[in-house]
Amino acid sequence: MPTLTILFEGLCCFVDPEGQLDGVVRRAVFQDRSQHQDDPHFTYVEFYRSDFDENANGVWAPDLSDYYDRFNYTYQHVKAKNVRIALANRILSAPPLTILPSFHEMIPKLSQVSPTFLGIQSSYLLPKIGSGRVGAYFDITAGVLSAGPAEQFRTRFSPEFHWPARHLGQWAQLELQIEDESPLLLVYDLATDAPRPLVFKPGTNLITIGNQTEMDVAGIPPTEDTPGHFGMYYDLAVSVASKPLPVSDELGLGTGCIPSSWR
Repeated sequence: MPTLTILFEGLCCFVDPEGQLDGVVRRAVFQDRSQHQDDPHFTYVEFYRSDFDENANGVWAPDLSDYYDRFNYTYQHVKAKNVRIALANRILSAPPLTILPSFHEMIPKLSQVSPTFLGIQSSYLLPKIGSGRVGAYFDITAGVLSAGPAEQFRTRFSPEFHWPARHLGQWAQLELQIEDESPLLLVYDLATDAPRPLVFKPGTNLITIGNQTEMDVAGIPPTEDTPGHFGMYYDLAVSVASKPLPVSDELGLGTGCIPSSWR
C-alpha cells in the first residue's frame, strides 16, 4: 500500500463541516485573492520535477522547461485558480481521519485567535463551492492530518485572545495510503466542472498544494514581516470585528502565510 503525503502550504484554512458534507471531515480552502488586486499570492500544485509523468495520455502538463531549485531539490508546479482538487486514487487509510496533536498545537484556530470569529460563511460549506468563491479547495475524507516542522521562531497574535505564543507549523500535511503506485490528481474548473489530470510516476509520494507568493515558492526569506497576509483569513468569516495578526520577535518565512483552522 503506497503512502502519499500532501502538503498544504501558505494561506489555507481547514474548515470543519460539522457533518454537513457527506464523507468530508475537513475541507482545505485556498482563498481567491482577486478582491485584493495588489496581492501576489497564487494557488498551485507542486511536485518534484522527476515525479511528473509527461508521457501520460491527456495529461495537464507544466512547462517542462520551467523548473526551479529550492534547498537543493528541483521542483515544478502548475498554477490553478477557481478549481476543486481531488485525488482520483482509491484511499485505503483507516480510520476515516486521524488528527494528530501537532495539528491542534501548531495550526492556529481562528476561533481562538479572534474573539469575534463566529464561523465560516455558509457558501464554503456547500457540497460544491460555487465558481468565483475560492482559489482552490480540497476535501479530506481519510488519512492522518498533522502539522509539519515547527518554525524556528515563536509567533504570538496581537491583540492576544486564547491562542498563546508558540512555534507554528511551517505547513500542514495529510498522509494517505492509496491503492495505486501512481498518484492521480484531478483539477476541476469550478465554472465548467471540466477536469484536468495531473499524472505522476510510480513511487511518487509527495505533492504540495499551496497558496503563496513567488518568493515563498522559491524559498526566499522576506525582507520584512508580512503579518497582514494572515488578515485575509477574515474574508471567510460570517462576521468579524476583531482581526488579530501574527507577530514574531524574529524575521522568518511564513509569519503571515501560515495554514489555519477555523476551530
